Amino acid sequence: RGQNSVGNLKPTMLAVLLVVAAGSEALTNVHRKFQDAQLDVRGNGFEETDVAASKRSSIHSQFLEAPSNPVSLFVAEMNTPKRTYGAFAITMPKQREYVKSFFKGVGIEMISEIVPGVNRSLLNVTDLVKKGMVNQYYEVSGEDNSHSIVAELATTFAHGRAVRHFLQSKADFGIIFEDDVRLVSKDIIERIPGGKVAGFLGALDTMLDHIPEDFDELNLGRCVSECMRQSLTARLSPNAFLVQSRYQYCSSSYVISRKGAEKLNKWLHTNVASSNDYIKVMGFEKGEYEQYSLAPRMFEQNDRCGVNSCGDVIECVNAPTNDDWMCGCKVFNATSDTESILHCDRKAK
Repeated sequence: RGQNSVGNLKPTMLAVLLVVAAGSEALTNVHRKFQDAQLDVRGNGFEETDVAASKRSSIHSQFLEAPSNPVSLFVAEMNTPKRTYGAFAITMPKQREYVKSFFKGVGIEMISEIVPGVNRSLLNVTDLVKKGMVNQYYEVSGEDNSHSIVAELATTFAHGRAVRHFLQSKADFGIIFEDDVRLVSKDIIERIPGGKVAGFLGALDTMLDHIPEDFDELNLGRCVSECMRQSLTARLSPNAFLVQSRYQYCSSSYVISRKGAEKLNKWLHTNVASSNDYIKVMGFEKGEYEQYSLAPRMFEQNDRCGVNSCGDVIECVNAPTNDDWMCGCKVFNATSDTESILHCDRKAK
């Protein structure tokens, strides 16, 4: 399975399932074809000297900018009568079996391609700032700023890589997953029209039937959102809705249009000033990124420790705030399926 290449795919392939994996050995030559056995997430062995740092950054800059190459190929098609989909899973090698199991559970069992991801140990932030890839005033996520800059950048660049692979495909829409994703409940798929008969893709077709045509992203696994200030976009069923809310964080699972992917392709590779999650949240607040969410969410993070936390992150955080977001506007309660006007006691200063 690891001997095939993208060149063997016929142009009629309707959707490509990519698994983005990290490998330090792969970074020594970005144009080589990778084998499964050669993927390695151990340290790169460089000593922390100026020469090593320069070499490290040079290798990684070429790696980020060069086309990626496949590791494994499996014949697979994911298509519906309405649309073509490409699904991309950002995956570390040790998580490959878990990802296979996840896709089998969701009903998407065939992994088509594994491409090199981003190894955080090869990132030289100073050099990336000089090259214009990272903003010199990069803001680390989290109130206590305890996150690692290189860890966040590696994740952001990995999402950028998945976005580019979607743009290089023939698919109409891209579905991007992280390797710590899990399905909340099969019932959530089945409660959406089309889900019982056609599974995940049938439910997804229904969601895209009801989302505005100019959408950039549909988040299927949002977290720490201000759900008490969300607006209703569409009722899919009595207990499944499309909404827009403030802080639609988490990128464990989301669908992007080609228009949205073009925006992310720029934002996640040029003058990056924060994590990929925060970039999208701020794009939404500025009116530059049309982001929607499924409520309740279909996917969540599993118990594995990631860049931002260990374990699952809750979907809604309804903490009091002192700004006027959605004040005087109609907001939606997904639990009671009701809309009401949001009356705010406090306004932003």
